[in-house]
Amino acid sequence: MSSHKFPVKSHSSALIAYMAYFFGFMHYIYLGHYKLQFVFWGMPVAGLVVAMSGHTEFGSAMIALSCVWAVWDFFHMPFKVSSINKKVDLYNAAREGYTTADPTKSAQWNAGKFRRESRLRNELKNNN
Repeated sequence: MSSHKFPVKSHSSALIAYMAYFFGFMHYIYLGHYKLQFVFWGMPVAGLVVAMSGHTEFGSAMIALSCVWAVWDFFHMPFKVSSINKKVDLYNAAREGYTTADPTKSAQWNAGKFRRESRLRNELKNNN
């Protein structure tokens, strides 16, 4: 165990991300992208303001782009959550002192495995 004081992070859930999506389009907040969430909310509002100021074509384009972005996010939510979970795995592995997310592929793990195998070989030699 590493001596770091960082907390263990947990994985995000696609189901909870979809629930945040349906209840106020708050999925970016759940995934930790706070600034992007405000852009996601602000774009259709800015489109309405622009449309009401007389530039209806530009305002309509902003609102349409917001709708396309929302549909895109709906279908790509599992990929977004998977990407966040990979980062969480790397964080937790670094917290434990491993160099990769998979501890069996890290140098520390392999060095320990070599020591364990050497110890077993020596025990087998001594027993025979």
